[in-house]
Amino acid sequence: MLKREAVITNAKLHALTHAHILGERNLQILKSELRQGEPEFDRLKQDLEALKNKPLGWEGTFRTAAEPERQRVQRTDTAIEQQLEVRTAFREHGALLQAHWVVP
Repeated sequence: MLKREAVITNAKLHALTHAHILGERNLQILKSELRQGEPEFDRLKQDLEALKNKPLGWEGTFRTAAEPERQRVQRTDTAIEQQLEVRTAFREHGALLQAHWVVP
């Protein structure tokens, strides 16, 4: 009976040791990933601080006075193009459905 208990205890100890080793390995991997991400995190923090300290408004944001208008026109053109693509896809899909559901 004591021999059986010793074997069971050794098996539990082995399982716990194995789990501890795996946990240590995972901890090392996470620490390594954290160290690799630190420069990016620091850069993002600096960017955030720079944005916080940047004055609000239009001054210094654009190189020329015409640039805000040019960007607005670009955004409008892009939105119109996207709407046309969606409408075209909708019409094509509608035509396809009609072709499938029309009884000859």
